[in-house]
Amino acid sequence: MRVQTEEGELLLVTSQPPGELAAELVGLIYSYRWRIELFFKWLKCILGCRHWLAESAQGVALQIYCALIAAPGC
Repeated sequence: MRVQTEEGELLLVTSQPPGELAAELVGLIYSYRWRIELFFKWLKCILGCRHWLAESAQGVALQIYCALIAAPGC
């Protein structure tokens, strides 16, 4: 799929059959996913959360809250 952006044209690869989703929708999904990836990169690198200590949703939320509270200068 090809999506036209302000910076130029992007070629997106997806497992969806052609015509199933509009190219613009796939581009929007990619941009949201990229924001999530950047958040987790920041969480791991800047805050020092290298490994999850919990497996439940509440445990992961607690670990993120603790990392944010302990973050220097954030």
